[in-house]
Amino acid sequence: MRIILVRHAETVRNRDKIFRHVDPSKALDILTPKGRMQSILLSKRLKAYNLTKIYSSDLKRALDTLYSIKKHQKAKPVIKSEFREIHSRAKDGKIVFSSKKDLARAIKAWKIIEKIKVDGDVLIVCHGNFIKFILSRILDISLKQAYPFIIQNCSLTVLEKVDRKYKPFKILLVNGTKHLPKKFASQGDPFIE
Repeated sequence: MRIILVRHAETVRNRDKIFRHVDPSKALDILTPKGRMQSILLSKRLKAYNLTKIYSSDLKRALDTLYSIKKHQKAKPVIKSEFREIHSRAKDGKIVFSSKKDLARAIKAWKIIEKIKVDGDVLIVCHGNFIKFILSRILDISLKQAYPFIIQNCSLTVLEKVDRKYKPFKILLVNGTKHLPKKFASQGDPFIE
């Protein structure tokens, strides 16, 4: 069984590099035209997977990304707040993850992922720091140590769940963006996988 973690498509916040997280109007979390195209291109790539279960964060940017994907998939999405972003900020030259509440929620999400048992593949539409958190759990490193991973908008991180108690996940792909032509990549040139 594979678990495909997808970071949401580009938002106004991502495009304009606005790193504050307080925006009552949610105007910064609207997908840009590039983001909408990214989600369409992603939905075409995901046709190659046998998605039998789909999860999504309940935040608008993830749901908007999911909208394009679910048009081409039979599985009914399950919306979970546990898959929300883990907020971070720079403080004194170091990265600080802003809330124990965010981390506690991410641990609940990790437990959901650990318990998934289905035939076929599982898709989770989520957020960049959340994906770094999942990678940190698999690699047994701190979230701060996983921070240097680049997770672009609409990229795929693919895990394989294997039948063993110790280290039951393999990392098959991180930041897969071959479905995004250069003009639709969010952070410079897309990486070739």
